[in-house]
Amino acid sequence: MEIRTHIRLVVAWRIIVISGIISLIYACSYSEEKISHLSGIVPSRHTLLAVTPSLSLQLTGDTLNKSYPQLRTGKAFPITGILRVDGILYRFMGGDSLRISPLASLSEDTVGWTGKYSFLFPGKGWEQRRYDDSWWSEGKGAFGPVKGYYPAHTLWGAENIYVRRHVKVDKKDALRNHKIYVRYVCDDWLKLFCNGKHLLESGFTHQTKCQRLTDEAINQIVDGDNVLAAYCRNTGG
Repeated sequence: MEIRTHIRLVVAWRIIVISGIISLIYACSYSEEKISHLSGIVPSRHTLLAVTPSLSLQLTGDTLNKSYPQLRTGKAFPITGILRVDGILYRFMGGDSLRISPLASLSEDTVGWTGKYSFLFPGKGWEQRRYDDSWWSEGKGAFGPVKGYYPAHTLWGAENIYVRRHVKVDKKDALRNHKIYVRYVCDDWLKLFCNGKHLLESGFTHQTKCQRLTDEAINQIVDGDNVLAAYCRNTGG
């Protein structure tokens, strides 16, 4: 009885092994055909991030840096991914339309900027583009205590200061359909104009801020010479 049971197990095991070998041989004989068939399947849309069933980021195509991801509604989601390798920035995700192009250099740039300034009230119309500021003093921006929190290049030691900065714009039409921002920092109080048009007022601002210009303010920009004029007041410190 025990011998017969053992023989039956051996026979069953051999049948299973032989069946497995036959299946592998059969699968290998059709592997090339199946692989070539599957290689032609390329999904057109990929889900990059699924936050909720109704909110997800999707990508069309097989390249991350050719276009912006999209929401399920099809609306573009302007997100950009940047990698820094050995000090060089590489864009690996998103489009290139978010690149910021400065219309005028900043004080911490290698080029920097210069402006006309006065510690005394210069008279009515000082903020207008056609105002004659040839008699004003000239200094390199920014203005403030040379050894203060913000890197300044021209000493401002009085309570009030009036600054006029000339900015050249070659092609105003190139600004259409673009967002224009003004970047500023002032401690303590600031009033800013563009070609005589009032842009903003700000109180104690010891950190750099940006504000988007309205369409009305952008319309004040002209081809050629433009003037950013600022009145600043230091109440102490």
